[in-house]
Amino acid sequence: MTLKSVWGSGGPWWITLDDYAIQPDGSVSLPTEDTLPAGSSTTMTFWNTYTVNADTITEEGWKALSTCDPKDPSKGLTTAVDVADSGAGIEAGTYSTCTIVTRAKN
Repeated sequence: MTLKSVWGSGGPWWITLDDYAIQPDGSVSLPTEDTLPAGSSTTMTFWNTYTVNADTITEEGWKALSTCDPKDPSKGLTTAVDVADSGAGIEAGTYSTCTIVTRAKN
């Protein structure tokens, strides 16, 4: 699988379309140099598009992709979001989410 594009909503005003550029290592790093006003928060939602070379995935591979466990990257498609320490009460951490990948029926 190859990450082809990323887009998000709900982010602070300073994050632009150009910030969602995929880096050579496959990551997307959003700028955090500005701060949100005191007492505020934001919830960000991301949409990712991947390409899949279905011919290279075995039946076992499809079975593994059709189940999810964010703690087991061999199941489903796991995305890790690293959050930097904000210095304002938000602790640094890595948050994982898992998406089931299904095979298109021909």
